[in-house]
Amino acid sequence: MGGSPQQDFADAAPRRTTNAQDACAFEAATGMTGIAGTYVFPRGMSADEYQDYTAYSYDVYALDSVYDPARGWTKQPATPALDALKERLRADWDELAALNPELKKIDVNRDDGLELHVALNGAVSRYSVRDINFVLHAPPEKFGDDFYDAAAKALKEKIECASGRTLQWAASPATLREMERQLQARTATATSHKFIASPDK
Repeated sequence: MGGSPQQDFADAAPRRTTNAQDACAFEAATGMTGIAGTYVFPRGMSADEYQDYTAYSYDVYALDSVYDPARGWTKQPATPALDALKERLRADWDELAALNPELKKIDVNRDDGLELHVALNGAVSRYSVRDINFVLHAPPEKFGDDFYDAAAKALKEKIECASGRTLQWAASPATLREMERQLQARTATATSHKFIASPDK
């Protein structure tokens, strides 16, 4: 499990009523595809409506664990209130995964309220399965840019420079490589068109 949920995906405080959908915004701004997750939410709810419906998941991690930058996460003693919230969270996760079979590829411990919260919040924010798994299994002491090794950090900076957009979420190295591939393909196409359009001299 990675750093604090406030910083895991969007490096910002949890939003109970506003869904930033940073990966979707990145796709819209750059014309890239396959970067964000595309999910269906129960009972016809929008992502924002479903985030409001599952806002209680923030209470789960508040009761489940305490985060200390020096020691990482420390589990709190179980309580009836926590057990009831975790049971609801498991049920909501199972319902969402039944509607979106790709979410079953997320390696989440269903007995861990914090992991369930991060997985559910990632899906609500429409991050890809690979990005959700990346955050779930990052070293406990890592968060933000520290998720990345030097090579991935350099690739992230290269993509931000080439796209003119700052990545506002923890995109996995696999996602960064896909962004790079699409940027390279776009550059190659533009160069090819330039040569075709240029008259012979």
